[in-house]
Amino acid sequence: MSSHSKKRSSYREPKPYLAPYVARGTNRELTASSLQNEQTFPAAAELDITQATSAFRAVRTGPMPLTALTFTEVLYTTERLDVNNEYDTATGNFIPQNSGLYSFHASVEFFPTTTGQLYFIQLLLRVNDNPVADAFDYFPSNEGYTSVSAIVDLQAGDVVDVMARSGVAGTINNFSNPNQVRFEGVRIN
Repeated sequence: MSSHSKKRSSYREPKPYLAPYVARGTNRELTASSLQNEQTFPAAAELDITQATSAFRAVRTGPMPLTALTFTEVLYTTERLDVNNEYDTATGNFIPQNSGLYSFHASVEFFPTTTGQLYFIQLLLRVNDNPVADAFDYFPSNEGYTSVSAIVDLQAGDVVDVMARSGVAGTINNFSNPNQVRFEGVRIN
């Protein structure tokens, strides 16, 4: 069964991309004893963010209606971070100033107008109107959460955006967690 067709039973807040300490070559929780022989790097808060070539994070504040079976561009209306002023809250577009390899994550929480019926949410991450990543999830009746991530090779001036559609009418909103409906990206190379 592909990850796109699995039902998500409940949402768990993801761990931050930059943990308090990052150990090279590991993907596990670090404890004091496991740090003894590990090379560690400073926490994100200890880094000079101006050294980053590109990074942004925006969240959705307030409801955004979705019409059934219609793709709609998701507007993440409040910037939390935008190092190079490359994200536009009015259009929902990220336009990089520099070419390179970028990592993106986008998510939505959807509330159907009518509950009690099976529905889907589809979320697309697009570059220049072409989908580069797709999430397609079914939900049994009430609110649903889905996310999409991708690493993309971009050219300066490319336009990255997020599109969503659902099988039923409803709204994208962030009632349960103000950071749950978000779009973020960082240049990694």
